[in-house]
Amino acid sequence: MAAVLERLRVPPESLIVENGIGCDDYNKIAAQFCDIGAGITSNMINADLIKPEYSVLDVGCGLGRLARPLIEYLVDGRYVGLDTTKSSVDWCTQEYSDVPNFEFIFANVFSNDYNTDAPLKASEYRFPLDDRSFDFVWSTSLFTHLVFEDFDNYIKEMSRVMKPGARCWNTYLLLDSVALELIDILNAKNTRHNLPHEVHGGRVRSLENPEAQIALYEAMVIDTHNKYGLEIEDIRYGPWSGRKHNVRAGGQDVVIAVKT
Repeated sequence: MAAVLERLRVPPESLIVENGIGCDDYNKIAAQFCDIGAGITSNMINADLIKPEYSVLDVGCGLGRLARPLIEYLVDGRYVGLDTTKSSVDWCTQEYSDVPNFEFIFANVFSNDYNTDAPLKASEYRFPLDDRSFDFVWSTSLFTHLVFEDFDNYIKEMSRVMKPGARCWNTYLLLDSVALELIDILNAKNTRHNLPHEVHGGRVRSLENPEAQIALYEAMVIDTHNKYGLEIEDIRYGPWSGRKHNVRAGGQDVVIAVKT
């Protein structure tokens, strides 16, 4: 089975680059695609957040980086990937056609980078999924590319499709007191995480394309979760802002919440 996974579930390197799937070393694109996906899903499984019988929703699934290592694990469960990049969804739909409990859905919503002709804004989009149908919902680097109104709607939709007691696990660039103290240093470095512009709910790298990179105010993220019946269990800070203490995530910040 491992050989089948390696052969059939790794996208072409050109498609990984074209669709902006994150990697640090472009000389090892395919290897990083596999390693990052395996690492994240292993952490979820080891933390008992995913079980073999769970229904799992991956919002912003891309080219199946997190789906690939779950093929053998979700034996009695279900996986649904949702993404705004049609070429990613088309590739996954074809490559996973022999995995009956895996489904990929194209979310035809506007994105400055991936879907400029879409009829809907993310703030208007309703997931084409039933209420209370998922045991676990996650996203990686989704909310670093959604302005606050879009983030608000996606949290509402995540909550709607989660079963009572289900959990969500999402990554962010959170602006808490520590990150805000470091923001001037971060901006001076002129990296992808410089955030000089104030917008509603956070700060962005570019006013012309706010979706390119956005950090959200932690207090507003917490309030939004509470508004939609999601009780935050843990916030794990990453080192993206230059934080040196209380770092418990690998890159971005992680928010884990339970549907009450």
